[in-house]
Amino acid sequence: MTPPLPSACQSLPRRTLVCGLSALLLACLVALGGCYMPRPAGRVLLQVSANGSYVLAGKPVAAADLQAALQAEQATAPASLIEIQVSPQAGAGAFQQAVRTARAVHARIAFAEDALPN
Repeated sequence: MTPPLPSACQSLPRRTLVCGLSALLLACLVALGGCYMPRPAGRVLLQVSANGSYVLAGKPVAAADLQAALQAEQATAPASLIEIQVSPQAGAGAFQQAVRTARAVHARIAFAEDALPN
């Protein structure tokens, strides 16, 4: 008759299984950690109306306050995209000021496909 195995030897297969599963779980977590999906950037609409006035995110903004308003918007949502929508009757100067000001605050800029209605 063979002598009984010590308890450490009897639990060796269980320990190996637990260690193997733990290592597998850790490897899966590390692999998934590399799959970070950032939140999609928000869009903020800057409208240039026919009379050259500005509306940022639905709120009227004076031309003199446009840079401060865009900076505040960038501070709350740095990854946001400033989408500029221009009325066909708006002067080129108002449009150019909107673009220059958005660039001055280092905003990402896009141009809306649809023009503002008259």
